[in-house]
Amino acid sequence: MDIKTNTVLLATVVTVIFIFSRNVRVVTAKNFHLGVLIPWDGFWAVGPHVAGAVNVALDDILSDPRFAAIHNGGHNITYAWRNDECTASIGLYETIDLWSGKFDGTPMDAMIGSGCSVVCEPTGLLTAKWEIPQVSWNCASSLLSDKGLYPTFARTVAPYTKLTGFFITIFQHYNWDHVAILTSQENLWKIAAMAMRDEFEMNNITVSAFEEFSPGHDQFTEDDVWKQHRALENAAQVSRVFILCVYGGDARNLVLHAYDKGLLNGNYVFYMIEISTLDIQFGVNTWMGDDGRDDDAIKAFEGANKLEP
Repeated sequence: MDIKTNTVLLATVVTVIFIFSRNVRVVTAKNFHLGVLIPWDGFWAVGPHVAGAVNVALDDILSDPRFAAIHNGGHNITYAWRNDECTASIGLYETIDLWSGKFDGTPMDAMIGSGCSVVCEPTGLLTAKWEIPQVSWNCASSLLSDKGLYPTFARTVAPYTKLTGFFITIFQHYNWDHVAILTSQENLWKIAAMAMRDEFEMNNITVSAFEEFSPGHDQFTEDDVWKQHRALENAAQVSRVFILCVYGGDARNLVLHAYDKGLLNGNYVFYMIEISTLDIQFGVNTWMGDDGRDDDAIKAFEGANKLEP
C-alpha cells in the first residue's frame, strides 16, 4: 500500500473518531458504525490499494490512549464499505444503503469518503439532511466548502481553488504576466478554473487563453483527441505558461501532445493539479495507456510540474 495514501486515509478515520470521542461521554455504551465509500472500480480504481488503511486505522484507534473516552465508555467501532465506482449515481445508491443498513442491518453513524468529488457533492447533501458527519480523504471540489450546503462535511485535503494563491506567488516571483488555462468541462474542474481566472485577473495576470473541452479520461474518441490537441496548440500561440485542470487521462493526452510538439523543451511551463501519488502509481487513467506510448508519457510527465492540493 502507498504510504502517503495510507496516512491520508488513516487521518480521515481519526478525524471521524475524534468527532465521536467528543460526544461519547453523554451516551451509554454504543457501537459506532461507519459507512465507507471507496472507488474500487471505474476510471480511478484505487480501492484495492488503499482500503486496507481503514482496518489499520481502527486497530490503532481502539488501542490508542488518546481515545480513552471511547475505550473507557465501553464503546466499539465497526464499519461497512461500498464501491462507489467514482460515479455520482452509484455513490448515491450505496450511500442510501449504508444509511439504511439495508444489507448488514446496521445504519451508519458517520461516513468516510468518497475519494471522488463527483460523489461527495451529492452525497454530502444527503449526510447534511441526515445530520451525520462525512469526512473525505480526497474530494477537492470548491463547492464542498459551502457550509450552507454542506454543514456536516469535512475533508483532509484543500480545495483546488486554494492553489490560486500559490500560482500568483510563483508568477510574481518569475515576473510572469500571462497564463493559459486548459480545463475539462466537468463541474469540479470548470468551477476551479473559473475561480483561478478571476483571481489571476484581479492580480494583473492576463489569462491569454481559457480553453474548455469534454473530458476523455481513458476512453478517448478521435474527436476528443483532436479537440484537446487543438486547444493546446491555440493556447501555445499566446502563452508559455499552462495550467491543466483535468483528470489524469486527459493530462496524459495533453502532455504527450506537448511532448510531440517540442513544448517540453524548457521554453514552456506546464502545471498539472490532479496528478497525485495515487494517479502516478495506479491505473490506466495516468501515464499508463493502451497506445504503446507509456515510455513517452513518462518522459512527458517528467517535463511538467505536478501539484497536489
